[in-house]
Amino acid sequence: MLNWMHDGFKPGKERAMKLLIHDLPAEAFSNFAPEYEGWEIIAARGDIRPCVGCFGCWVKTPGRCVVKDGYEDSPVKLHQAEEIVFLSRLRYGCLSGAAKNVIDRCIGYVLPFFEIAHGEMHHQRRYDEEKPVSFRFYGPSTPAERAQAEEYAAAVCRNMRSRVKAVTFEDYDFEREAPAQPKAEPAARTVLLNCSSRGKQANSAMFLEKLAAKLKTPCETLELAQHLRAPEALIPKLLGAEQIVIGAGLYVDGPPSQLLRLLEALEAVGGMEGKRIYAVTNMGLYESRQLRNLFNTLRLWCKRTGAVYSGGLAIGAGEMYDRIGSIPFETGPGRNIDLGAEKLAKAIDAGTACEDIYANPFAFPRIAYVTAANLGWPGGGKKNGLSKEDLYQQHD
Repeated sequence: MLNWMHDGFKPGKERAMKLLIHDLPAEAFSNFAPEYEGWEIIAARGDIRPCVGCFGCWVKTPGRCVVKDGYEDSPVKLHQAEEIVFLSRLRYGCLSGAAKNVIDRCIGYVLPFFEIAHGEMHHQRRYDEEKPVSFRFYGPSTPAERAQAEEYAAAVCRNMRSRVKAVTFEDYDFEREAPAQPKAEPAARTVLLNCSSRGKQANSAMFLEKLAAKLKTPCETLELAQHLRAPEALIPKLLGAEQIVIGAGLYVDGPPSQLLRLLEALEAVGGMEGKRIYAVTNMGLYESRQLRNLFNTLRLWCKRTGAVYSGGLAIGAGEMYDRIGSIPFETGPGRNIDLGAEKLAKAIDAGTACEDIYANPFAFPRIAYVTAANLGWPGGGKKNGLSKEDLYQQHD
């Protein structure tokens, strides 16, 4: 077993329980159960629904998820725990889709408001605490995947305002049922895959449309939102394409869980060898460089499957662009996005690779974005009968 430790951790407020979040089926978890006797356990089963990106955990039921499927109190359990452990199969330097599903649903653990910490934009704390978080990865892994897992763990804890206690890697794995081998279906040369759970209403859809307008190559768009419970339904179309452009927002420092589940399914069935993979990614935080972990996950997935990672466009402060739609991208804050989309479109048309492009707002300083974003949240709350003070609600 390999182990990486974060030195200097000082435990904060004493709490009554420890929390384990894992992705193992019941029969496989029995091998670990004695180690976690007496712990609170969240098992990521097939009944957990993905985050729908509605921000309800900030403006409707602050600190709790609005999706009622038995996992809605996961953010509260993070707070109540004195220590947190993720036990997950290592997937391309990230958590598995199942384990990632849980953490995606826990964004209410922090506040919607922003501040600058560690030299970059992050969410403010809901609770005055920095608790230890361990990441216990199992399954086959490469040195590059293990290095990326450490980067990912550090990023998660920065954003969740916690501290990394340990990142470990184990060879343990268990047998999985071999998936059926689907047949490829006819598709355009280039498929644009909108991976947002909000579908056509998402910023990911808007940015993919901007890219599509610049493409000369035949393309078609697929919506993962239509298959959130069974993302593998998209596989035949993806197998029929020569190139795939993945459009996704950043969810807790990595790909959204529904995209990870699709990547896992594609690896299992095979057939991705030689296909070019591009990406158009965005997030609400200002610094586009915070999307690098998402790009790295896609790179590592490509190495696993034989696909060819061919470059991406990372968009910082993505939440602002649907609100200033009357300002042309070419001349306003979206100028860097427009230039990046032009460069990426040329690579896609030519079937070649380009370097990742990081696009921060043009001539729109970070402090202005942070101020505007923070002023906007109380108004969102009042629409639901909540004041700004209500948004700071805590759960003890």
